Amino acid sequence: DLRRALSEDEIEVVFQPQVCIADGRIEGVEALARWRHPELGELGAEALFGAAERAELVAPLPELVQRKALDMAAAWPAELDSLRLSVNVTAVDLARPDFAERMLERIGASGCAPGRVTAEVTEEGLIEDLGAAAAALAELRRAGCRVAVDDFGTGYSSLAYLKALPLDYLKLDRRLSQD
Repeated sequence: DLRRALSEDEIEVVFQPQVCIADGRIEGVEALARWRHPELGELGAEALFGAAERAELVAPLPELVQRKALDMAAAWPAELDSLRLSVNVTAVDLARPDFAERMLERIGASGCAPGRVTAEVTEEGLIEDLGAAAAALAELRRAGCRVAVDDFGTGYSSLAYLKALPLDYLKLDRRLSQD
């Protein structure tokens, strides 16, 4: 089903606002993947990426979502040019030696300014080579992008990430702050 979904454009991107707590202003959005399954209806990222892992499609799915989100943000009207766009980056993405180059190519092809883009490292998988990941993320930062760790405190969270990766933001999982 997922192979068909990728070829028939059933994967959609929706945007979750990122709001400044101090004044309630929307500062940016996070791109979220949704699968419009013809029989099961809308499936969220957990089901979608779980299916991608089982179907060995973990690499092409994030690239598709990143490309769609960048293209959509680049087409927004001028009054939305100040909104930041956060796109998820997986451990599988970071393991690719050409990840930063390919990500910057996607950003350039979209027409979205690199300064509007935040790469949010998700914690679904273990980053095995922190040095290589740090180098790739540093390359994105040199191009003007920002870097964040998404939902820190879940999955493979590690203080080593905080020390090794060049981060601009740390998004804490809400379960860490609830108590």
